[in-house]
Amino acid sequence: ILGYTCEEYSMTSEDSEGSYWISKDPIEGLEGFWSKNSPFVTKKMKEQNSTFFGNFPDGNIMEMTFKSKEDESSSEMRIINIDNSQPTSYDLADYPNPMKAAN
Repeated sequence: ILGYTCEEYSMTSEDSEGSYWISKDPIEGLEGFWSKNSPFVTKKMKEQNSTFFGNFPDGNIMEMTFKSKEDESSSEMRIINIDNSQPTSYDLADYPNPMKAAN
């Protein structure tokens, strides 16, 4: 995908199924929020949850399909371009904390 060697990972649970194409190696300049190399995953978190994070692949998600078995909803995501020459910044105040429990 876009010149990167990828591997497919599939998951099936009671209520959903998904397919993820992940680059074999991390892509320089591209930080993944949901990878073992996420800037938000601390060394302490990795140590405390070694079984969980030990199973994460090293690369970046390049394509994803997800389907709910409950309501038949689905979503797809595909990386269509990588331009490491452009600066990137995020204001995390614009995003909800996914680790916070819903009230």
